[in-house]
Amino acid sequence: MAHQWRGVIAEYADRLPASITGTVVTLREGGTPLIPAE
Repeated sequence: MAHQWRGVIAEYADRLPASITGTVVTLREGGTPLIPAE
């Protein structure tokens, strides 16, 4: 099964210095593919 992207904050919460309590609001940010500039 493919991994469902949860957003930057939820995805990396275990690596952030602050603990997250409550509901994390996300716009599904991050995960944008990089396209080479011409």
